Amino acid sequence: MQMTIKNNVFRIISVDLFVVYTFFSDIIEQILGLKFSLVWIIPSIAFAFIPLVFGDAKYIIKEKVFFLASGWLYFAVVYVACYDVMIANGNIFKPLRWIWAVFIMLSFVSMKEGHGHILITAAVCSFVNAAATILFFIVPSLYKFMHTIYHEWPAGTDNGKFGFKAALTNHYSHNAMLIIPVILILTSYLLTSKKKGHKKFAIIALVISAFAIILTAKRAHLLFGVAAVVVTYLIIGKGNKFKRVFLLGIIAVLAVALFYIASLYVPQINLVLQRFETVGEDNSSTTRLKMWALAFTLFRNHPIFGAGWGAYKFLYSETFHKDPLDAHNVYIQMLAETGVIGFIIFVFTAFSALYVTIRYIKKRKTLNMPIVYSLVMQMFVLMYCTTGNCIYDIMFCHYIIALGIAYSTLSNQKGSLYENWHSYISQSL
Repeated sequence: MQMTIKNNVFRIISVDLFVVYTFFSDIIEQILGLKFSLVWIIPSIAFAFIPLVFGDAKYIIKEKVFFLASGWLYFAVVYVACYDVMIANGNIFKPLRWIWAVFIMLSFVSMKEGHGHILITAAVCSFVNAAATILFFIVPSLYKFMHTIYHEWPAGTDNGKFGFKAALTNHYSHNAMLIIPVILILTSYLLTSKKKGHKKFAIIALVISAFAIILTAKRAHLLFGVAAVVVTYLIIGKGNKFKRVFLLGIIAVLAVALFYIASLYVPQINLVLQRFETVGEDNSSTTRLKMWALAFTLFRNHPIFGAGWGAYKFLYSETFHKDPLDAHNVYIQMLAETGVIGFIIFVFTAFSALYVTIRYIKKRKTLNMPIVYSLVMQMFVLMYCTTGNCIYDIMFCHYIIALGIAYSTLSNQKGSLYENWHSYISQSL
């Protein structure tokens, strides 16, 4: 019993290191450099390996779950490690981070407990970014400190004038990615918890975090975040569906009204409204249409196996003579870089995880917060894939945690494939 607890602690530490790095990677990389980031990765992997090599912790992996999760392993080995244009161009760290994330997910699968602890770590780190956003909004002069770290004004801040939009990160989009987890975690807690006293604090923290995400002026995070929460609420809700839809309608009307009134007095909120009003006409929208067209061109030239992981951003740079960028649509970029074969594997792997999560939730009378968070985060990411780069950027790390929770929950049921690591080795030999 003591050994099982010890091994689980090692796994939790491994994932915690991964989570903390995910939320503060910009500052860590800028201050300490990429080499130190490698030093950060090594202990995380080491703590994950300790139970495998020295312990007798049970690694319970159902055959079905192993099959569902193997798609990510395929991408890590075949595309990210072997068929990667970024590595060929000297960019090693991002592929390494992607492989690290998949490794963490596979390590996560065997965890019987600790999901809640990891989500608390993620919520605290995420809330720090939300609080920093609001602090820089209230006291703009403090943001000058960030210029001393990055030696430039991060993207989206208008040369520091709107520094709160990027807060502790080097890009305002990145900041929004780091705030959205605490919103989804707190929402999942409110949907599942019966502790009324704790809910008050959760609601206050949720309001603060929601205001922070609005300050970033990111349309996709706000829109898809709300959509993911609504869909999740309808899926897990018990009782009369009409009442739930009616309640959502009332909440939506009140939220829009409050949002509009607030925009009259807070210019930064009005900026978000203006961005919604110009969808399809602003420079961001028109540029993405060109980016998607370029991705389809790349797909037509490499339809079966694709042009290689990371190939799109280099073609974009050569075509438009700008810094390398992803296509802002994961599905189209997957087609371009991994071809029809990779695209089918990706879609099957991602949506099968969502399907089995929903199916598991539907069969349960009572739900815990981690599995609901897994559902809402999966929903958010798969929606955001239509306009963002969340399989290629730091958002993938948040997604991996959600997948790890889902796979772990499904694996720790009766009917396992392997009881422990040592028996697996002996069977293989």
